[in-house]
Order: sequence, then C-alpha cells, then structure tokens
Amino acid sequence: MSSKIFILSGPFGSGKSLTAVSFVPREWSKNEQVQRIVIDHELRSDTYCSKDGKDHPEKLLFAFDILGGGQRLTGEHFFELAKSIHEQSKEPDVIIIDDVAIFQETINDYWQDKANVQKIANLYGKGRDRCLTSSTWKSKDPGTINFFKRLLVEFMIDLKDMSIDLVITSPQHNIWQGYGESGYGKDGKPKMRILGKSAKVWDCWQQMADVIWVLNRIDRQTKKLKSIPDVSMDVFIPKAALPGIPEQFDWPGWETIWEWHKERKFLADVSKLAVPKPEFDQATIEAEIKKAKNRLVKDLEGKATLEQIKAAMSDEMAPVFSLTIEDADMDKEVYENSKAFILRWIAEK
Repeated sequence: MSSKIFILSGPFGSGKSLTAVSFVPREWSKNEQVQRIVIDHELRSDTYCSKDGKDHPEKLLFAFDILGGGQRLTGEHFFELAKSIHEQSKEPDVIIIDDVAIFQETINDYWQDKANVQKIANLYGKGRDRCLTSSTWKSKDPGTINFFKRLLVEFMIDLKDMSIDLVITSPQHNIWQGYGESGYGKDGKPKMRILGKSAKVWDCWQQMADVIWVLNRIDRQTKKLKSIPDVSMDVFIPKAALPGIPEQFDWPGWETIWEWHKERKFLADVSKLAVPKPEFDQATIEAEIKKAKNRLVKDLEGKATLEQIKAAMSDEMAPVFSLTIEDADMDKEVYENSKAFILRWIAEK
C-alpha cells in the first residue's frame, strides 16, 4: 500500500502541530496503537505527548516517540533515522517533521561537512556523484544544493517503499510579483507586490507531496479565533492527489479524511479558491522592507559589506522577510535570523 506525504502550512498558531501528531494511517484499527516518530526541532511537541504510550484525543494527548529523545536535534539524528528506515530495522506508521523550515536549516548545516554527505549518499548508492568526487567541495554550489534535495527525495522514496506516511508542517512565505522592481505598472499598481502566501518548503518536498494544505484558525466571517482550523488547498502549489477531499473544509479528523478518500465523497472545485488579498497596502510593505534592509547594513557595519549582504540574502537558504499582522512591523525574529545568516554565510565563504 502506497503511503502519502502531507504538507500542512499556515501561520503560527493555526493548529499544524496538533493536526500532525494526531495522525492515523489509512488502514488503522482502533485496537492498534499508531506508531509515530516526531522530528521536533522546537522541542515543543511534548505538550501533546501522552505518558502512557496511548492516544487520548479527548485530552489532546497522543503517543509518539521524539527523535533524539527530546534533546537538541542534529543532522546525525536524522542520518540514524534514515539509515534505520533504509535497512528496515525501524518501521513506524508515520514520520512527522515539525517544522520543516528549521529541519532544512539543520540538515543544510550538517551537510556542509562533506563526510556527512558522503555517509548518507553511500546509503542510497549515490556516493560517486560528481559533487562528491570533485577535487574541491563546494557546499554552496547550486548543483550541490540540488544533490542535497535528491538525498531527501531518496529518503521519501524509502518511506513510500515501506508504506510509511510523512506529515510535514511548514510556515509560510510571501509570494512576490516583480520582486525588487520599483515604480508602477500600466495598471497603476506597484510593480513589486505580494500576491499571497504559500508553504515555505524546498521544491523536493513539493515534488513528492500528495497534498499541500493551508490551515487557518481565524474565522473568515467573524475574524474571531476558532478551536478547529479550516483547511484549504494551497493556491500557489495546488497539489491534491487525494481524491474525494473537498477544496476547503473544517478539519474533521484523520479518520474522516480517509473515509472521504475511500468513498470519493467530494469533488474538489478549485475554481472556488481565490488568491488571498495582500494583508498590507503596498506602500507599507515597501517602506518596511526598505527600513529593515537599511537597518541590516547599519547593524552589520564593519562586519559585512553591502555587496556581501545582497549576495547572502539572495541565497536560496536565506530567511524570508515578512510582516507581522499586529503592527505591520518587520518580523523581529526573521530580522535577527537574517543577521545571523549573513554572518554565517560570510564566514563559510
């Protein structure tokens, strides 16, 4: 039986983690305990972890093992998991990555060391790839980055082979039109503007995913917070290889999802999905991003040149600037992460 790969994206507090750890597989008997492994870089999943190894959904408690035993996660933890899956010495029902943006950063840092890449490449029979046999190790080279992603694809293929489901939670990032362009177009609108938000995941996850859903707990009519999220397809990555599921719905639980899929109960009508309107007017967005970039240059004076800052922030791995809903100010955490990324990027060159 082929397994499924789900990507759950949405703003912070949208219910992604709880939805992920409550996962039950398609062929599941209530007499059996679901075997879950959670890759939790934020070390917060224990909030939902039951102490007796059993699910208690009425208390929002679920049984799962935390990779690394609750310690700070490293790339070595992931390698040992990938190795045990490949050698079929560990066969959980599902692996949950919460959240994938931090996981990507951890893996990328771990794979800066060629020896670490060589280990997992050998595992998948890819040890003679050109980026590994070259006389120089170029971890930032686009070809090497693509090889990193290929290794993750091999990991996901192993999961498919063993009928192990994968659930990934993801933050969102802005989808831009005309990024970096100034002025206004013929339609009177700024050339650079935000079209909406989408899952912030590497393209290898998008490639292999069966479903990409956006979770939201703010009621679309009353604007009040809901206890149960509503779910919709990601309009920018509209993958929905799970027939029978509507294009938008209130979260019913995994058992109902599988029942809908089995019965082909609904026909998703993607024409009902509209690209969301930008959260802020364009002038505010441009002003805030410009202010943040100017602040970066000032804060890093003597540590990084303007050219280095521009080059670092154009890197695929760079944090994405965003705005907070509360005060339309640049996200402080993203700003601090950007500074740290630039300094790390310069040091590794």
